[in-house]
Amino acid sequence: MSLLEGMGKDLVGEDKTNRITEILKRGDVAKALAQFEERIQRQGSLPLSAVNALILWYVKHGPIDKAFYIFREMQDKMRLQPNLFTYRTLLEGCMQNNLGETALSLFEEMVAKKIPLDATVFNVIMGSYAKRPKEKSKVFDYLRVMKSMKIAPNVITLTTVLDVCLQRNDLEKAFAYFEEMKQDPQTHPTAITYNTLIDGCMRLRRLELCDALLEEMKKDPQTQPTEVTYNILMKGWKTDPQLLAKGFDLLEEIKRDSIPYSDVTYNILLDGCMKTHQVDMAFALFEEMKNDPNARPTEVSYNTLISGCIKEKLLDKALFLFEEMKNQRVKALKPSRLTCNILINAYLHAGQVEDAMKLFEHMEAKITPDEVTYRCFIFYYARQQDIAEAKNWVERMTRKGLRPDRPTRLLLIKLEQGNAALTEEEKEALMQEPTNKD
Repeated sequence: MSLLEGMGKDLVGEDKTNRITEILKRGDVAKALAQFEERIQRQGSLPLSAVNALILWYVKHGPIDKAFYIFREMQDKMRLQPNLFTYRTLLEGCMQNNLGETALSLFEEMVAKKIPLDATVFNVIMGSYAKRPKEKSKVFDYLRVMKSMKIAPNVITLTTVLDVCLQRNDLEKAFAYFEEMKQDPQTHPTAITYNTLIDGCMRLRRLELCDALLEEMKKDPQTQPTEVTYNILMKGWKTDPQLLAKGFDLLEEIKRDSIPYSDVTYNILLDGCMKTHQVDMAFALFEEMKNDPNARPTEVSYNTLISGCIKEKLLDKALFLFEEMKNQRVKALKPSRLTCNILINAYLHAGQVEDAMKLFEHMEAKITPDEVTYRCFIFYYARQQDIAEAKNWVERMTRKGLRPDRPTRLLLIKLEQGNAALTEEEKEALMQEPTNKD
């Protein structure tokens, strides 16, 4: 089904004259927008369905700014009033693009214009508040408003409420909403609901509940576990050697039950192996990936192993992987800025400044160094108490139009006052692998 075929009765008043809807079905958005702007220039109008179709297109395909441009122009130039479908489409666009403030403004506008509200509208607003640490309680306020307006909460509504309960560590209340959802066929929990609950239980280290929820999912044909479900469990287990073994059992289960999976699943286990110091197991799993048509190694796979090898002081293995990446024919597997930054930092921690400089020069020729690259050198010379050279790297950085971040600038100021001015936490920070932007 094409993007617009499912719009049905929401696009009230089919576009008979301008045929923008038909043009969009053919994918010619430039022509559709040109017709819209031509009609504005002629001070004409268009059927609301045609304008809604154009807004929907830009919400789905981007840029979202174009959707809001059309929204403004339809009111200012065409004197065309948006309807529930218009607002609902834009609200969904706000959710996809993390535009919480804009969504709230649209909601207030709808209330002021007395446009009928539905569950979708409330879901967007509640979803926006759910992401605000200090305003999560408003999710419950809007749930009460929904019920007072006799608008039935749907699965998305209650999953959002359940998620907020988990964020507030209120497991009892989360399960109360979960049980409430089960009682109504209209709000029967989906795989997303289960995944949300499993993720919350894992974060609170209620592992027995995670296992029980997984088994419950398997028994319900409507909520079979997906790759996401298994990945949530593996992430929660990956730092414990005994629990990591269960992760490998899950991988076998995924394959046995023909559940679609990807490199993401393998990469979680790779990271777990390196974090639990099981290097040989990690490399065995990596070789398995190379022979798995569903989950070939990615840049993340290589970087996970390289970073892990460096922490295990296995620089030779890390360099072998780096060379293997350089020889890859697939561009996506070539060493990235992130890979180079990890290795430069490793060279510097090992005191191999010359090797770090060679890699830096390679980056300058092929990949533009970023703030993190320069920070590796700044931190190295700070550790060596060579303030002059640390400042030199700051100057090199600024000549490239880059600025040291605030912690780095504060660190340099303190170092000029002598090492005694550093707190133990700051001294330890100098020994850590710098955080990568990538």
